[in-house]
Amino acid sequence: AYDAAYSRPIDYAGSRGRMIEGLLSRVPDSAIKDANELMRINGEESAQIIAKVGDDGRVVFETLPDVRQIDYITRALKGVADKADGQGKLGGQTPLGSGYNQLASNIRNALKGEVPEYARALDVASDAISRVQAGDTGYSLLRPTTKREDVARAMSGASKAEKDAAKEGIRTYIDDTLANVTRTITDPNTDAREALKNRLTCCLMNWTGRQ
Repeated sequence: AYDAAYSRPIDYAGSRGRMIEGLLSRVPDSAIKDANELMRINGEESAQIIAKVGDDGRVVFETLPDVRQIDYITRALKGVADKADGQGKLGGQTPLGSGYNQLASNIRNALKGEVPEYARALDVASDAISRVQAGDTGYSLLRPTTKREDVARAMSGASKAEKDAAKEGIRTYIDDTLANVTRTITDPNTDAREALKNRLTCCLMNWTGRQ
């Protein structure tokens, strides 16, 4: 699926192409270097991204990137955003990390509109990191400490593969909770009220899963 997407050209003269070029100009030089290093590790040395930093600090591409290179740039941006997870106020993501994550999502969405094959590739072969993150989001979705806006942000623009991973995370959380309730009820040393509370929680989760 990715091979098919990587083989498609980008019309930088069109409106979507100009949008992609504008978004790419916001990418920091560090992310370009990370993308080049990631391509080198994966044996893509011939596809090195050729870019330089202008006097105003903006990235200027000597040769506009193809689909493969843009995909690696978005992976590098998301990698930088991942490093900011848990570093912000109250254990959240820093504003800079959120900005990198949003920029990567905007670039991917624009590229999906320009190259439909790329959208299909993300749906059927979403990268492992995104699937793991989506699974973690699903696993924590039913926890009392999880905020609705955090779930909305995490799943915004999610691919089919990522949505499936989130559903699997929800199922795993329910399975784990049910197993814990069974142990709690059969433990004579556990307060009956705590056992009842856990049981009611499971009933609520089961009801939620049917909605």
